[in-house]
Amino acid sequence: MITSEITTLFDKARNREIPLKIYHPKIEQVGTVIFSHGLGGSCESYKYYGEYLAAHGYKSIHPTHAGIDAELLKEKRPFQALKAASEQHNNQIDPALDVKFVMDELGLENIIMAGHSFGSYTTLLLAGQDVSKKGYGIDLSDKRLSQAIVMSPHAVLQNPEKAYDEIKIPILHITGKFDDSPFGFFEPIQRRIPFDNISCGNQYLVIFNDADHMVFAAQRRGNKFSAKDITVMKLTCSASLEFLKKYAQKADSALDSPEFAATITPHAIFERKI
Repeated sequence: MITSEITTLFDKARNREIPLKIYHPKIEQVGTVIFSHGLGGSCESYKYYGEYLAAHGYKSIHPTHAGIDAELLKEKRPFQALKAASEQHNNQIDPALDVKFVMDELGLENIIMAGHSFGSYTTLLLAGQDVSKKGYGIDLSDKRLSQAIVMSPHAVLQNPEKAYDEIKIPILHITGKFDDSPFGFFEPIQRRIPFDNISCGNQYLVIFNDADHMVFAAQRRGNKFSAKDITVMKLTCSASLEFLKKYAQKADSALDSPEFAATITPHAIFERKI
């Protein structure tokens, strides 16, 4: 049985509450993950992923990012509210500052950062993605990140050749052939732009044949998941674990083995830059 707790941190400098859901490792702890949710999510989102990581020895910390969270779903026009929130400058920066505050308050180092959709944007900012082209005079990169996992990667579309120059850590990129943006920001093929333009090695890309955007958040009407949905979520978890075994634990990993490729390639395109 995975145990979890909900707590709240308060950033006095920004007058901002940061609720956290923390999944505690079921076995001896081998690492710490911070997971950043997408638009309309919260610390309660991505439970399947947090529980899986905890079952394999990772403390998984899920913050709620005020301004882009599930409170917007209560608006009269939630779709428009989410889209508008995503375009506000403070909402593009605050989630990364939330994560930095969490690391400061909990005294965390050597962090695995993960995120889905808007949370992948937060993850890439912390990994070193350039934001100067948006006119932001701020460097959000954080040396406490050692690896990252990005689901539905949020791409830089203008001059991506230079946007990722400062990213130097291993990253697992996960997307799907039907992983477009609910708000029209991206075509599915554009989800691979970060992978294609990050120049350092130790980059992995999984493009699931049958995955759309919301399957990674385990969101289906009536919680009715198809067999293909379940396969995508299971392989997302297992690929993440093999990636973390290799880079976080420095342990035996099947990530580069023919056996792992044989497991995943019936369901996905699998590419590596070593």
